[in-house]
Amino acid sequence: MVRDTQDISEPLISREAEASPEVAEDEMHIDTLLIGSIGEFGYGQQLFYFLTQLAWIPAAFITLVMVFTTLDPVSQRWFSCVEGKYREECLVVLNSRKTDHTVDFCSLPRESYAWTRPHDSIVSEWDLVCGDSWKQEAVNSAFFGGFIIGAGIFGSMSDNLGRKRALTTAMVISGLMAIIGGVSQSYWIFLTCRCVSGIGVAGIGMVAYILGCEYVGPSWRGLLGVAAQQFFAFGAILLPVIAYLMPSWRALSILTGASSLLFPLALLLVPESPRWLLTAGRSADAVTALAAIASHNRTSLPNVSLAGTSGEPGEEPARANLLDVLRHPILRVRLIIQLIAWFTVSSMYYGISLMISALPGSIYVDNVVLAVMEMVAYGVASVLIDWIGRRKTISGSFLIGGLCLILSAATSGPLSLCLAFAAKCAAASAFALVYICMAELFPTVVRNVCVGAASQAARVGSMAMPSLIIIGNELHFSLFGFLVMGLMSTAVGLMLLTQPETLGTVLPETMEDVCSLGLTKPASQPIGQAEASEGFPAQRDPEPGEAPPKEEG
Repeated sequence: MVRDTQDISEPLISREAEASPEVAEDEMHIDTLLIGSIGEFGYGQQLFYFLTQLAWIPAAFITLVMVFTTLDPVSQRWFSCVEGKYREECLVVLNSRKTDHTVDFCSLPRESYAWTRPHDSIVSEWDLVCGDSWKQEAVNSAFFGGFIIGAGIFGSMSDNLGRKRALTTAMVISGLMAIIGGVSQSYWIFLTCRCVSGIGVAGIGMVAYILGCEYVGPSWRGLLGVAAQQFFAFGAILLPVIAYLMPSWRALSILTGASSLLFPLALLLVPESPRWLLTAGRSADAVTALAAIASHNRTSLPNVSLAGTSGEPGEEPARANLLDVLRHPILRVRLIIQLIAWFTVSSMYYGISLMISALPGSIYVDNVVLAVMEMVAYGVASVLIDWIGRRKTISGSFLIGGLCLILSAATSGPLSLCLAFAAKCAAASAFALVYICMAELFPTVVRNVCVGAASQAARVGSMAMPSLIIIGNELHFSLFGFLVMGLMSTAVGLMLLTQPETLGTVLPETMEDVCSLGLTKPASQPIGQAEASEGFPAQRDPEPGEAPPKEEG
């Protein structure tokens, strides 16, 4: 049963917590200032965006480093046969042409072989093979488990304490844990460090993306939202090169951690998000941040008040949580669809990677090629989102990825492999686009909380993928996971067509903005000023005893 439209337009948080009813007549929305006076993406925004998005590179290092630190010495044939009565049996396994000879290897006595590169992988250093091989996957599961925890922590931290503080904390945690893990002498300490580093990495991507996009105007958000993923892909290209030159897993872990610890130095050069400062009731600081952008852009900041969700100076920022989002009919539906989308795209992205990592060839070359393909996919997506719109582009990415996975599961040989690569490109594109949807569909006061919830859903999806592989093995259908993911991706693609188009709109600051999304209006007009339409009033009637809002213009 649909709630009364009066309820739909109510603020997400109480009016008293959101803003003072006294509003200056010459107040302006931040996006209006960016479009009309400061500039949407001038030198200042370019500099601040670049510095904040550099965080994706160490995030890529720490996320993907396990591809190389957990290399299987058996499949890589990093063992030699020891002189003795089992030598001939060992040589048969070593020289076998089988793609997977793990079963034969595990039949050998431990004294029949020796590792030739014992310090290039935690697997060879701690003998995590055969009966202990589950410990390899446990490390990855621990990382994504930490990611789930961190997504919720840093979503709230960013909204309550600020974008810069949250991002700095995330970088320090992930960097320190990577270094400690690199010098640990115990598998269980290393496992714990990976889990805690996952908590930190969870905050890096979501906060860096939000912070970067909150500096710029609406016409650049789509392109820059996808461009942020290029930094991650660039890190994914660099990592195999570094791993090839520095094969020791300990040295690699320490180096990736050090890169994360160095990044906060870049944050000293950028201001806090003016949008967050406004929601925190720090209007003067928000003006200072905008003035810094204007100064770098060689433009001027008009002497006006900022419109939005600002409160009184020094008062606690307006707070909201997921329960507040779920109470709002419009946001509830949007959030549920986005959670399903993030769960699915993460399953696709990491599920396909599991298959590709098992292919023959150089693991270093294969990973560089995959990262380059991702960069191409991001480039195509960055053009399409501003050409045909956000909704069609992200829906198309899910539909194409789903179709390719279904066809890949139904075919074999080179065709199946090519379809899987195409699906990986579509998944990479969709992964970049879901960040943009979250930023543009939810108001500032809960934006990072919603991104955090979606990120948690994504990690659950990545953790669920190994279960599909196990089920497929039991069914003797190795691509069962492809079929399931393909069907889910297709369904998500259709669901996303029901979401409003946000191309050319300003970032929603209030609940009135959210109700107005999808209405026809000029990009330079704050969406909170749109007239009521489709049964959703642009703003609610004042409560008894409450000062009515001033008329615009």
